[in-house]
Amino acid sequence: MDFCGGIRHLLFPYVLINGILITLQATEEVLLDMKATGGELGWLTWPPNQGDRSGWEVTQKTLNGSQFYTYSICNVGEREQDNWLRTTFVQRRPSVSRVFVELQFIVRDCNSFDGASLTCKETFILYASEADADVGTTFRKGQFRKVATIAPDEITNKNEMRINKETKVVENLSQKGFYLAFQDIGACVALLSVRVYYKTCPATTKSLALFPETVAGGESQALKEVTGRCVDNADSEDLPRIYCTVDGAWVVPVGQCQCNTGFEEVEDSCE
Repeated sequence: MDFCGGIRHLLFPYVLINGILITLQATEEVLLDMKATGGELGWLTWPPNQGDRSGWEVTQKTLNGSQFYTYSICNVGEREQDNWLRTTFVQRRPSVSRVFVELQFIVRDCNSFDGASLTCKETFILYASEADADVGTTFRKGQFRKVATIAPDEITNKNEMRINKETKVVENLSQKGFYLAFQDIGACVALLSVRVYYKTCPATTKSLALFPETVAGGESQALKEVTGRCVDNADSEDLPRIYCTVDGAWVVPVGQCQCNTGFEEVEDSCE
């Protein structure tokens, strides 16, 4: 059946020691981008052999004059659906323990099937599984942990397509890489885009102190302390410090550097 019939942010209270919040735009480092891969996705579908039943399939769509590839499924007329779609192996940096999963997707309104499907669903499920190496085509459902049930804010009917966008967080990553998986239990759904990224606090200079780009922390380290160094021709009695938040913002600078004798501060340097 054709899919359409034609078609946190985490918040926490910051205790600002000196009331200063440095507003620099967080940097997003992309680990996986479904749209950029085009038709060479190579994601794994499970079960592999379903006879006449179809699982997740790669389809090419045209939207606003542009062609792109999606993974879609629409087995709404059959009971006990358990269809999985797994990404390729996503490697992570050792300092990255928290990633964001941005999804763009379409879910068809079950009522648009005119009562032809009593088992139709309007949600699907996002999972994650860690590994220290690529396991290839080996797939075991029990190795995946549930991240979230994905429910659309808007559903697509016969005449109008509604694209949803949601971002979920995968926390406490510790192994060399991970997989994401999507489980269909009887919905009519198309994944238009999957983008996986992490955030960093960008390199900055504050009070004549240089602070390097820093990977944002996670639940266990909501504020990551970073030690800086003075710019050339400047010194400080105590090493300056600052904190990187989970959302990639610098907050609470502590200490400052001062220009040495014979130098004066000019913007972010001593001359």
